[in-house]
Amino acid sequence: MLIYAGLLPFVVVSLFPVLWMAITAFKEEADLYRMGGVPLWMAAASWAGSCASSCH
Repeated sequence: MLIYAGLLPFVVVSLFPVLWMAITAFKEEADLYRMGGVPLWMAAASWAGSCASSCH
């Protein structure tokens, strides 16, 4: 169990860029340049807009 605890920081650091790419792939362009808020969180309007255009 101690081995996994030692590997956890390396796994988090190595997976963070993949998570960042996945999140920014689904963001609207305006959300990419917005300075306020949390960069890893998507606005609800972004999800609604992307679903409205591709779900129908």
